[in-house]
Amino acid sequence: MKTTTDRDTLLTQTEAAPLVGVAPRTLERKRWAGDGPPFIRVSNRAVRYRRGDIEDWIAARRRTSTSDGNVASRLRQSNPFK
Repeated sequence: MKTTTDRDTLLTQTEAAPLVGVAPRTLERKRWAGDGPPFIRVSNRAVRYRRGDIEDWIAARRRTSTSDGNVASRLRQSNPFK
């Protein structure tokens, strides 16, 4: 019998949002924009998130300064007064 690890646990949007530190609607908007953690579409109306995917997504965004990961260049590009 195969056991499911904690990282394989499927979470609803409401369960996943606190792990990311945002409201469920914010997580939904991130999904629409393609900016959120990977998700699994179970059906047309059901979306689930693997706990491990959320942890990996968060870890990939870890920074030690605001200049890490091109954050500074993205801010310059979005500045309408440059």
